[in-house]
Amino acid sequence: MAGRDRALARAPAAFPYFRNRELVNVKYRSLDKEFSQVPKAEKVLFGLDDCIGASEIIVVEGEMDKLALEEAGFRHVVSVPDGAPPRCPQPVPWHPAACPVMGLPAGPALTRAARLLA
Repeated sequence: MAGRDRALARAPAAFPYFRNRELVNVKYRSLDKEFSQVPKAEKVLFGLDDCIGASEIIVVEGEMDKLALEEAGFRHVVSVPDGAPPRCPQPVPWHPAACPVMGLPAGPALTRAARLLA
């Protein structure tokens, strides 16, 4: 592991990414807002398992946004794994089955939702 990666591995924030209760990635954030992820890890939405069976899902830009909304009482919130892209190619349609979210395939947690708020 390179020096920078070792430093990030000891970073004060580590965000575990789960899919079907299985840990598939960990994203680290340093105090300087540098990010690192587990090499070759699967890209999934942060909080994906929190949305299984939800009729409405809120999609946010970052893990801290997801955690803030969770603290405010919104349980069905996901964050994109790499933050918002510099420019969205098209508006996200109201129904998640119509298009993948930020380039990720829409899994069962998203396709069963009646409405996706981004």
